[in-house]
Amino acid sequence: MAWYSKDYSYPVPRWKFPHRLKDENGKSYTGENAFDNRHKLGWIDVPIPPVIGENQELTWLGHVWHVADITDEKIANKWESIRSTRDQILIDTDWTQVPVSNVVFNTIELSSDAVYSTFSMTSNNAMIAVDDTVTFGSVTGVVTDVYMVTPPYDIEEEVPDDVVTVKTQMTEHVANGSIINFTSAANTEVSFTGVVESTVSEAIIDGLAVGETITSGSVTVDIHEVVVANSTANIIRVVTPSDIPTGAVTLNSTVTFAGTADSVTSMAAYGYPGKYILANVHSQFVTYRQALRDLPATYAANVYAVVYPDYPDYQVD
Repeated sequence: MAWYSKDYSYPVPRWKFPHRLKDENGKSYTGENAFDNRHKLGWIDVPIPPVIGENQELTWLGHVWHVADITDEKIANKWESIRSTRDQILIDTDWTQVPVSNVVFNTIELSSDAVYSTFSMTSNNAMIAVDDTVTFGSVTGVVTDVYMVTPPYDIEEEVPDDVVTVKTQMTEHVANGSIINFTSAANTEVSFTGVVESTVSEAIIDGLAVGETITSGSVTVDIHEVVVANSTANIIRVVTPSDIPTGAVTLNSTVTFAGTADSVTSMAAYGYPGKYILANVHSQFVTYRQALRDLPATYAANVYAVVYPDYPDYQVD
């Protein structure tokens, strides 16, 4: 089996041979026709590349393959380049090994004291308005916004009627699909229902920011960094100077409300402001950096087989 070269270029195997070729008059050849006419179109057949040893290198000289032993000088230069790259990576990741004093990660699972639910209504005959009351069993709430939304539709379909959408602040979480009773503040005898489409802790997510404070009992701490803000599960993770105890929590953000820290998990931080990482991420970097240091020993037999370890999969928030 041969490889193929044109104008002294590096040869290609059959599966990489061009699908379309043109002759000097502009006539096109495609597929097998192109391959069958390759000689007329300036291509030559060459032997397949020879198998080489670990300490050899292969070069194409334009008309023939050349195999040469890799000299000690070349091997030394290659190791020098690898060590230089490795050392720079170690310098660039030194920050992941620096423990931070007076900074901890607090993972806080909040109760639903400030849950916002969005409801889809088929009509608004009762004229829902801001400050109307909402009930779902023992769960109560108040309407904070009312607006119209056009449901999604295909371009071939007729434009559907707008749907009344109502946003409410509930005292507890209400699952999607639940049917809610609304009572108009203007007329307490009028009652109607809506279906929950989504529930988020909007006050938490929209208001939480660096520089705001979290108060739990007698402890008030500044938020150094918002690491996770999961509005579905009502879980946030913040970097603070000290632990936040379990119990009532007030987030003094653009929307102030009292929530409850149902559980708080604290973990030591590494890095520096703007680049804090958790202890488990720090451990990934410990393993990664050691693999870098071990490159010369791991690939001592063949410098050209060196493969750098995978960089830890993480993001700085």
